[in-house]
Amino acid sequence: MPPDPERLPDPKAELVRLASQAEDRDVREDMVPRPRSGRKMGPGYVGRMIDFVYKDWQPDRAARRSESLRRAIEGLRRLSAP
Repeated sequence: MPPDPERLPDPKAELVRLASQAEDRDVREDMVPRPRSGRKMGPGYVGRMIDFVYKDWQPDRAARRSESLRRAIEGLRRLSAP
């Protein structure tokens, strides 16, 4: 993953680009749009992202690379504090 994802002009396009280089064929077929489809992402992009968020994503770790995410998490913690 890029060290500073907030500087990416199009984060979704970067994920698709990274997926196009994946060794796992299923990942490529899900995430990368089919030629001439006119789409920016593949047919299984959303499902893959949902699966990643539920199984693998670590928000606190991701917040180390994303200032806006860090602030959002801090704000939610303040709101939920007794």
